[in-house]
Amino acid sequence: MNPQNSKHYTIHMIGNAHIDPIWLWTLEEGRKEVRDTCQSAIDRMEETPGFTFTRSSASAYRWIEEDDPELFRKIQERVREGRWSIVNGWWEQPDCNIPCGESFVRHSLYGKRYFREKFGVDVIVGYNVDSFGHNGMLPQILAKSGFKYYIFFRPSPEEKTLPGSVFWWESPDGSRVLACRPPLHYCSYGEMTPVEKRIRAVADQFQAPLKDVLCFYGVGNHGGGPTKQDIQTIRQMASDGNLPNIEFSTVEKFFEKVLKQTRNFPVVREDLQYFSRGCYTSLSAVKRYNRKCETLLLTAEKFSSVAHRLFGTLYPQEELSGAWEKVLFNQFHDILCGTCIPEAYPDVYAMYEQCLSIAQRALDAALHSIAFHVNTLGQGLPIVVFNPSSWRRSGPVEVTLPVRVPPLSLQILNDEGKSIHVQVATGSMRSANNGMSLVYQADVPALGYRIYRAVFRYAESPSRKKFFLDVPLWKIRGWKQPMPPSTRPSTVAPPTPSALKVDGSAIENEYYRIKIDPETGLFASIYDKVNRVEVLASPGNRLLVLADKSDTWGMKDLGWQEVVGEFKTEGKIEITERGPVRIGLRIRSRYENSTAVQDILLYSGSRPIECRLTVDWHEKHKMLKVSFPLKLQNPVATCQIPYGFITRPTNGEEQPMQGWVDLGGTALDDSGGAIAYGVSLLNDCKYGFDAKDAELRMTVLRSPLYAYFPEATLEPEKNYEYIDQGVQTLTYAILPHVGDWREAGTVRAAEELNNPLLSLVEPPHAGTLKPSEEFLECSPSNAVCTVLKKAEVSDDLIIRLYETSGYDTLVRIKLSQPPVIKELKLGHHEIKTLRFSKGEFIEVNMLEEETPH
Repeated sequence: MNPQNSKHYTIHMIGNAHIDPIWLWTLEEGRKEVRDTCQSAIDRMEETPGFTFTRSSASAYRWIEEDDPELFRKIQERVREGRWSIVNGWWEQPDCNIPCGESFVRHSLYGKRYFREKFGVDVIVGYNVDSFGHNGMLPQILAKSGFKYYIFFRPSPEEKTLPGSVFWWESPDGSRVLACRPPLHYCSYGEMTPVEKRIRAVADQFQAPLKDVLCFYGVGNHGGGPTKQDIQTIRQMASDGNLPNIEFSTVEKFFEKVLKQTRNFPVVREDLQYFSRGCYTSLSAVKRYNRKCETLLLTAEKFSSVAHRLFGTLYPQEELSGAWEKVLFNQFHDILCGTCIPEAYPDVYAMYEQCLSIAQRALDAALHSIAFHVNTLGQGLPIVVFNPSSWRRSGPVEVTLPVRVPPLSLQILNDEGKSIHVQVATGSMRSANNGMSLVYQADVPALGYRIYRAVFRYAESPSRKKFFLDVPLWKIRGWKQPMPPSTRPSTVAPPTPSALKVDGSAIENEYYRIKIDPETGLFASIYDKVNRVEVLASPGNRLLVLADKSDTWGMKDLGWQEVVGEFKTEGKIEITERGPVRIGLRIRSRYENSTAVQDILLYSGSRPIECRLTVDWHEKHKMLKVSFPLKLQNPVATCQIPYGFITRPTNGEEQPMQGWVDLGGTALDDSGGAIAYGVSLLNDCKYGFDAKDAELRMTVLRSPLYAYFPEATLEPEKNYEYIDQGVQTLTYAILPHVGDWREAGTVRAAEELNNPLLSLVEPPHAGTLKPSEEFLECSPSNAVCTVLKKAEVSDDLIIRLYETSGYDTLVRIKLSQPPVIKELKLGHHEIKTLRFSKGEFIEVNMLEEETPH
C-alpha cells in the first residue's frame, strides 16, 4: 500500500465478542455473559452513531429472548437499522469435524428459520471463528443452505498455508463459498492487544488486488465486546491521513466490496486442518452421546414419518426439533471436543439424556403404531423386526421374549414359514420377570419390517399337565383374544447347516478363520478363506498404551507414537457363544491399574468381525489405541467425513474420522499373486485414528486433565481431575475385503453397525399391512438415504440422500405408500434434498425450499 494513496484502502472494523457459552465456566455463567455482553453492545450503539456489532449463533439469541425480552427488542431494532450484524446462521459454532453431515444441515435449518422468524433476515455469512478445523464437505452444505461466505481463523497461518486470505472454498462436488481467514485472530484471553496496534498491523496485510481487509476487535472468550476506549481510538485513527480508511463495518460489507474488485480468487479444494488433534478423542462420554443422539433422532424421524403418513398418527415435530437443538448446542466446539471444565458437563449430559428420552419415545410410538396395523395372526409369538436403512439388509437381531421357563425346543420362522437359525444369547436366562434373549439373522426390506415367529414346545410337568406357556399367550399377557390363527404346518424343514466353528481359541465362518494366541490374547491370524489372503502382518487387535503428556486439546502434537506398554491377557480365553448364529470368545486383559474385556463375535453369513470392548481405565497422561498391523503394500488411508469421504496421509499423524476408516493397498494371496485388498475399521462412537505405513490404529481414549493448557504447571499438592477415568464401552468391527472400500460396502456396513435392526414383540391380531413391507428404498449402493422426515411447514415428506463413492450415478427411489418410483441423477459427492408433495418429487435446498435452476 502506498501511503500517499492510503485512502484508496479500507480497514473494516468488526466489533465482536466471541463468547464460549460453556468452557472454563458453566452453562449458567455463560448464559449470563451472553446477555451482559449484548447489553454492552447496545449501550455502545446508543453512545456512538455508526458503531456496528457482529454476533453469531441462534442459541445465544434464544437465551436473550427468554431472559430479557426488552434487550431482545432493542437488538431487533438495531438489526433493522443495519448496525447489528447477524452472522453464522447456525444454532451454534460447532466442532466442524465430529458431527455427522446431517447435523450441519440442521444447524442451518433451525438457525436460519429462527433468524428469519425473529429478525426478518436471511443470514448469508457462515462464521466459525473458533472451531478447530473445517471438513471439506462444508462448502456444499453452506451453499445449499443459502450461505455465500465463510469466516474462520483456525487453523492459523502457522498451521496451514493458504494461497490467500480470501479464496473460493470448494467441495468435491464443485459447490463453492467465498472464504476468508482474516490476518489477525479475533480477540481472546492472551490475545488482547490495543486496538491501535491491531489497526497498524492489518494496515500491512492488504493483498493485491484487494483494497479491503478485516480487523476484529472486542473482548472475547468470556465476553465483554468493544470497549469505550476501543471506539474512541478507532474514531481518532480514522482521521489520520496516513492511514487507510477505517470504518465500523460488517463482514458482509467486506465480502460485497471485494467481490466488486475481482472474482478471480484462488481455489482451495480440501478441508481446512489442523488444530488441536487431541480433541477428537478427549472425553469419550460426550462423543458417545453425540453419535447415539444423532442416530436415534434420524431413526425416530424416519419411522415417525411412516406412521404419520400411513395412519395419521401425531408427528412430534416440536419435540424432535427441540431435541435436535439440544444436540446442536452441545456440538459447540469446546463441549464436543471435551475441552471444558468438569463442572460444565452435568448440564451437557442432562441435555443429552433429555434428547435420548424424546427420541426414544417418538420411535417407540411410531414402531408400535406400525406394528399395530400389521396382520400378525399365525402360529407362535409374533416378532416384528424393523430396518432403519434405505436398503434391504440381513443381519443379527436380538430380542427378549416374555418367556420365564426354558422351552424344550424353539424355532424361529420367517413370514414364509421357513425355519432359520436361532440361539439363546449370552446371559439370556435372566430373572423371572425379564424373559429370555435370542439372537438370529433377519432379512428385512428397505426402511421396512418383517414378521418372524417364535414357536415353542414344552414338556409335560410332573406337578401340572403343562408349563404355563401351553396356555394361550394372549391370556397370560392380558391381550384381547385374537382371531383364529392360521394352520400350523405339520413339519418345518430345518435350516441349512451353519458354517460357524469354534475350537479353543480359533473361530471361523464362511469368510474368515481367526486364530487368537492364548498366551497374549492377540489376533495371531485373520485368514480370508475366500480370497486366500492372510490379513495381518503381525499380531493384531493390540491395545497399546502410549505416553500422552500433552494438553487437553493436543495443541502442539501431530501424533502420538511413544508406546509405553500394552494390555496383557489374564486367565484363559473364554468361549461365550457357541451356536449356529454366532460364536464368541472373551479376552480379559490388564495394564497396570486398568482392565479390559473384549468380546470377539463372528456371525454366520456376515463379513464384519465384531469386537465389543469394555475398558475400566485408571491411567493418567496416557492414550489407548487399538492396533492392526496389516499385510499390505502401498497403503492408502481413506475415512468418512460428514456426508463424504477423504484420503488421509499414512504418516502416523492423528487424523479426524467418523464411522469408518479404511487402509487399502495390495496383498499377496497364497499363490503369491498380487490382488487389490484392504481392511475397513468400523466404530460406533470414535473420531480419531492414525495410519503409519500399513499399521492402522484407532484411538480409543486419552486421559489428560480437564481443560489443561500446554503452558500450565501442575502443583504436586493439588488434586486434579483426569478425563476418561472409569468404565466405558466401544463396539468396533474389522472388515477385510478384496478390492477397495467401495466394493466392500464399507459405508453401508458402518451405517448398519451404528443403526442395528430393531425388534418388537407384538400380540397376534388382524391388520391391514402385510407380514413384510418396505416403505422407502434407495439404490444403487453408492446412494444412501439418511433422512426421511416431515417438512417443517407442511405434511410433505423430506428425503435427503448423498453419493458415497465419488461417482456420478442414476438413483432410483421407491416409495411404497403410495407406490411411486423416481429416477434422478446424483452427482459425485452430491448431497440432494427432495420434497415429496402430492405424489411428486421436487428438488429443494437444505432449507426445504425450491430454488430457481
